[in-house]
Amino acid sequence: MTERAHFRRRSERITPSENRLGLVGVTLMMLISIITLASWPGTAEKKTINVWNGYAAVHEALTKQVERFNQENNLGIQVDLRLVDQSGQQLKVALAAGTHPDIAIVDILQFDELQRAGQLMPLNAVGKPEDLLLDEGDLYPGVREAVVRNGGVWSATWYLDTHFMIINDDMWTVAGLPSNRGPADWHEMAEFGRKLVRSEGNSVQRYGLYWGGTWQHIVWLRQGGADILAPGDNKVVFNSPEARDTLNFMVDSIAGQWATAPGVPGLGSNARVQREAAAMEMGPPGTLRIIRNAGINARAAELPVGKQRSAGVGSWQFLLLRGSNNIKAAYEFLKWYHTPERLAEFSMLTGTLSPRPSSLKVPEYRRFIQSNPEVQISMRQVEYGRFMPLFRWSEISPILSSWLQKAFKRAVPVGEAIEQAASQIDVIIRQALAGASS
Repeated sequence: MTERAHFRRRSERITPSENRLGLVGVTLMMLISIITLASWPGTAEKKTINVWNGYAAVHEALTKQVERFNQENNLGIQVDLRLVDQSGQQLKVALAAGTHPDIAIVDILQFDELQRAGQLMPLNAVGKPEDLLLDEGDLYPGVREAVVRNGGVWSATWYLDTHFMIINDDMWTVAGLPSNRGPADWHEMAEFGRKLVRSEGNSVQRYGLYWGGTWQHIVWLRQGGADILAPGDNKVVFNSPEARDTLNFMVDSIAGQWATAPGVPGLGSNARVQREAAAMEMGPPGTLRIIRNAGINARAAELPVGKQRSAGVGSWQFLLLRGSNNIKAAYEFLKWYHTPERLAEFSMLTGTLSPRPSSLKVPEYRRFIQSNPEVQISMRQVEYGRFMPLFRWSEISPILSSWLQKAFKRAVPVGEAIEQAASQIDVIIRQALAGASS
């Protein structure tokens, strides 16, 4: 019997019950195939996590990395990245309405208020701190202390920067000042500042130095040997001889019209290097990029030395928001992002520093630092720099800003401005300590 005949005769003998069994088998095989395909990486519908970024200066770089995550990850996760306002107002509105994202990227100065309001999910409640590279042995000084509180690890640091001196190099050259460096100390800063001023009649058209805002004022105060709070944030130390000396130096510079600050009559807060209304100001790498993108020939220099060396260390943070329905998926994205290689890549895209010294093992990152003078300055400054006072920043900052501006305008004497600011900040600290102990 031929093979064809054998199969013909066999098919003729198939019973109705066999037919039904065959159909069931085929159906089961199809279901298994569908389930297998659905579970295969990249074929199932991905879980979307929403990330809001308030730092416009780095949004392009962040977008590139998020796009690669969306293309390459096999975790079944899609990240929807959105740029929001830097002040955090959109986030506050969304938190109040319950329409907030899964992850918010905010300035570290906004972290304290969000953490105290109970709006953050501690990272160590979701996974292990070492997942996000928060081990103490591989972080620059102060990073872990800034984000660990009451046993909780509240945010993931993704880069560091220090504010350096930003200089309009064309103005500097015309004034005949030393090339390839900034003022070495406060004495030189005053000397150079006077040479950089340009006036028409009684009107100053360009200042030598813009003192900046409250963030920068704290750095200048620390350079003068002063501070706002003692270590531990339990005592106000602003009312000191060092604070008076520093503030007097700043007020005298404004009276001498070689420097200016926010709130001062005239150019005031418009006296910026970006507007070509000042030749020097303290600022981060993001500000230097904006100035250069405006076509201004600007460069960075290490901050001058006052009574001591000091620099402010800043950062924006990834925060997991409480109430998210995608906490696990959001945490997986943070794990993917916080590797030495990806942190190094972000630093190379933005001119910032990786918070992990182990990123220096990445050859491209080492070469980037060696060829980038601004990053070399940040590397030096981060060793002696300090994070800004985070404790009750949203309450302390307006008080400090208000009284310093009054002193700058000579509306009140320097001593009175310091005493009043210290007294009002002391009330906040006492209330905070009383609340913590109750």
